[in-house]
Amino acid sequence: MKRKKHRGHTCYFCGRHRPNEAFSGRGHARHLCKECARRPREERERREVMEELWGYWFQSRLSPKNLARLQVLEAHADADLRATAALLRAAGLAHPGRRGRVRHLRREQPDLLERLVALGLVEDLAPEEGPRGCSLEDEPWGEPRDLHDGGCVDEDGDLDDVPF
Repeated sequence: MKRKKHRGHTCYFCGRHRPNEAFSGRGHARHLCKECARRPREERERREVMEELWGYWFQSRLSPKNLARLQVLEAHADADLRATAALLRAAGLAHPGRRGRVRHLRREQPDLLERLVALGLVEDLAPEEGPRGCSLEDEPWGEPRDLHDGGCVDEDGDLDDVPF
């Protein structure tokens, strides 16, 4: 079996796989193609900062260093980036861990969660769901649920979800 030779790189800005000739010698280490390097600096910086902000939302824990960086980004020239950084910092101060962050915000700060939904960081404000789509809103421990197969039990005792 013949192996394919990997030629070229993927531009981190546009995401296209380009040949080596599409990269200059200077930006080659960052893998920014010549075409994207010609874009305005403000556009490139805005996209990099926005990706940084999205990365903070998906981190497992927002450290004090991350929160300090978000505070610096709250003073950015772009109003959208300032607002996003402020929301992420508020969410990080409320619940720095990723697990249970949305659940905590739903209980403690629903207005902040609504702003995060409007921003697009959280998909929707659907009721909390437990394993296999069981609603946990009515019962705090996810009852009624059959623990042996992970399915949900209706009022009449029928299984909603059968995993096989």
